Amino acid sequence: VLRIDNVLTMDTADAVRDYLYNLRYQSEQEVKEGLIQPIQRFADVLLKQNRYDLTIPLGDEIVTKALEESLCKSPVGATISSIFGDGAILHEF
Repeated sequence: VLRIDNVLTMDTADAVRDYLYNLRYQSEQEVKEGLIQPIQRFADVLLKQNRYDLTIPLGDEIVTKALEESLCKSPVGATISSIFGDGAILHEF
């Protein structure tokens, strides 16, 4: 696990936090109502009583903005590229 401060702007970080809390709530409701299977939104993790591994769909504006700030406007993208090369494929973030 690696922590890098100030990758996202405060506004983006706040918006992402709100988005993820809402997505988690919505996903829990959809699973409870049988609309989706748990694996469609939650990966299988240990310590389920106090931890979630929520899969985040790509495409929503705030997700795109957060990825752009993380990978294009902060040192994170350049670091990944310098370690793994320009042809690296990102599978999980």
